[in-house]
Amino acid sequence: MAEISIPRGPIQEPPYEAIPYTLGQSPAPANREALRAALSPLELGVYDRQVLDWLSGEAPQIVATVCSLLARKEAEARADERRKTIKEIAVHFDDMVVTREWRRRFEARHAEHLGNGVTVHGLLSAVVDEIKGMACDSR
Repeated sequence: MAEISIPRGPIQEPPYEAIPYTLGQSPAPANREALRAALSPLELGVYDRQVLDWLSGEAPQIVATVCSLLARKEAEARADERRKTIKEIAVHFDDMVVTREWRRRFEARHAEHLGNGVTVHGLLSAVVDEIKGMACDSR
């Protein structure tokens, strides 16, 4: 038997050749195989299987269209996940770039204080301590 070839894009005409089967025999086994592949690894209940058995008895072009719709929906869901992940990465990257730019500007403004082994962290800690001291003095 030829290989099952479910269309991956919009279908304009019945896909008669997508689920091949031997003429004169029931298309149900080939349809069942196509549906099983389209729904894998989904867990199926008793009624799910009954509906799939019923659907397996339909014309192969109908089953191929249903399988194509399922595959395209799954592909779109994966693409949405990729887009969300890329967007999240871009936001974090932008945050890193902004933070790096702020640090560069701070270091440029305070270069005279950052010589001789003084770090940005050390300088900021000293500034915070000084502000805390000023707050205590003003009470």
